Amino acid sequence: AYVANAAYGLQVVDISDPLSPVLAAGIDSPNFAYDVVVDGGFAYVADGNSGVQVYDIINPLDPRLAGSVDTPGTAYALCIRGDYLFVGDRLSGMQVVDVSQPSMPALVGECGVPYDARGIAVSGDHAFLADAGSGLLVIDITDPLNPVYKGGYGTAGGDDVAISADRAFLSAGFNGVWAV
Repeated sequence: AYVANAAYGLQVVDISDPLSPVLAAGIDSPNFAYDVVVDGGFAYVADGNSGVQVYDIINPLDPRLAGSVDTPGTAYALCIRGDYLFVGDRLSGMQVVDVSQPSMPALVGECGVPYDARGIAVSGDHAFLADAGSGLLVIDITDPLNPVYKGGYGTAGGDDVAISADRAFLSAGFNGVWAV
């Protein structure tokens, strides 16, 4: 299992015995590791003010930095689809990163949001953002290079979002979970 562990960066946990997980390896990141997604032999880490760090995890016991890209805000949440990494970037909205060459990730698109993107999920041609100030935001990513804000569902804020079947589930802190 790969864990984004705040001040400790990316950690690799051996879960071959689920009742006794063991820390197997790790690599510190420049800032605070908030989220991680794994695709192929790479782990992508949302690393706060340092943007996105890309780690080669072909050998999970020896993760190595493969590349990085800075984002305008604070990289906080990640979701990957194909060659694109969608970043919930606090204070700057959603950033789109081309990861077709993981060692050379590049910012290729963005969509601003009203407040503070904290969670992100992708389903089909849409990205769903949990926004701390406004709730659930829906962004059309049919063209990842030119994402377009389509609307949202207002709540008193959003901390994270997950998609299941045809519903978005928004965690809204003290306001509970909303199914949209």
